[in-house]
Amino acid sequence: MSYSRHKCREYALQILYQLEIITHSSVDQDINTFLDQLDVSEDGRQFVTALAIGTLEHQNEIDNLLKENMEKWRLERLSVLVRNLLRLSVYELKISKETPYEIIIDESVTLARDFVDEIARRFVNKVLQNIHDSSQQ
Repeated sequence: MSYSRHKCREYALQILYQLEIITHSSVDQDINTFLDQLDVSEDGRQFVTALAIGTLEHQNEIDNLLKENMEKWRLERLSVLVRNLLRLSVYELKISKETPYEIIIDESVTLARDFVDEIARRFVNKVLQNIHDSSQQ
C-alpha cells in the first residue's frame, strides 16, 4: 500500500481541524483513532502524525510568524480550516523544511481551493509567499 503526500496533508489538516473544535483526551489517541478509519500505509501514518504533532508542538512560533505576515488580518478572525491550513503549511515551510517551498505552497493553495474557496486560495498563497520572501531577505 503506497501513500500520497497530498492525501496525507489533507488528513493532517482534518486532524488539526478536529483537534481545535473538539475537546480531546489525548492527541496521539485522537490521531490514531482518525487514521484507523482510513486505509493509510505505515509510512503515510508516520507522515501524517509528524505533520500534525509538529504543527501542534510549534504552534506558538507558527502563530507569531503568521501574525507578522498577515496584512490587515488577525489570526483569530480566520476560519478554523484556513487557520490550521496556514499553520500546517508554515510548519512544513519553516520548521520541517523537508519539502521545497514551491511544492508546499502549491499543495496549500490546492487544499484551500478544495476545502474552502478561491478567495481562501489566494489568501493562503499570499501569506505563504510573504513568509517565504521575508525569510529570503
